[in-house]
Amino acid sequence: MKIAEVRALLGTYSRKQLEHIISEMYKSIPKQVKTEKDIDLILTNPDGAASTRKKKAEKSLPDIVEMQMDIETFIEDARASRYYSPNNVVPKKERSKWRFKVKRWYKDLQSLAANREHTEQAAELLEKLYGVLCYACDYTTFSAYDPFESIGITQSEFFRTILAVKRRFQGAVAFTEEAVALIVSKSLNRYTLKEELMRFALEFMETPDSIQLAIDACERELEEEKTNPTPPENSWSDSDFSSKRMMNDYTEMILRCHNALKSIDKGVELFQNHYRHWDPEVKLYKLTRILAECDQPEVFLREYDKAKKAGVKPRKRLVDLYKSVKEHGEFPEQQFF
Repeated sequence: MKIAEVRALLGTYSRKQLEHIISEMYKSIPKQVKTEKDIDLILTNPDGAASTRKKKAEKSLPDIVEMQMDIETFIEDARASRYYSPNNVVPKKERSKWRFKVKRWYKDLQSLAANREHTEQAAELLEKLYGVLCYACDYTTFSAYDPFESIGITQSEFFRTILAVKRRFQGAVAFTEEAVALIVSKSLNRYTLKEELMRFALEFMETPDSIQLAIDACERELEEEKTNPTPPENSWSDSDFSSKRMMNDYTEMILRCHNALKSIDKGVELFQNHYRHWDPEVKLYKLTRILAECDQPEVFLREYDKAKKAGVKPRKRLVDLYKSVKEHGEFPEQQFF
């Protein structure tokens, strides 16, 4: 029940009934929960319990300035592989403890973000921590194989937390642009897909105007990427691959946004014009995955027919899917992409 329903129900009981209900509820609460939630304080001083608990919570929060210094030092050391390789800066016994630091900071920053005075700074620090964990997905930074798995927080959950905090203080334009940039510019661990992050971002874009802002931001970045391709982070990386990956991410995001706006045809047209892959069959396969996710069977049939006429030879899985959708008019419940 919702709290309003609980209050309405309690108003119908007699004093004796309320005494019995509260006694039974008190007996069923574990001792640890009674202590953590100050249940005894609520019973002995109901009027002052809320303010007392608020003051206690504020006192327990860490100093954000000190935390920022610690986090920035940690990031510098992590990027220099000082939590992985022997060095004189990070002691050996401290190198394996990085995961506990990050997990504690993650929780503390969420608590600090609840205070308007610290919300923006907390969001910035959360994003910096997220950035170094994404960096560690590509480069040897810690002894652990997967940094997100090591701290017990999925990459998607961390990403969503950053967006939730930013949404509290950012305007629609800044929020949308930074959300898109966070999807495209960061590396992934082995369990996370870009489309998953895109879906989370779209959850925060609740109006057609905010979704259109995301489309505009992606289209601007597409044009910028064509003119000034993003250089790779390291000299040995393939610059054309990095640029192509980013362009494809922007293109996929635009397609999903147009689907949300019920203008899927426009999104598909842009996808066909901007998605880069040397093999048109792979391009069709990728488009099919998104159309299946968006539940657009008719659009899939149309684009499949166009590809076939253009000489594309779809893989057996796509051929079978086409036959199924043609026969039933919808995608099968289970799809194996």
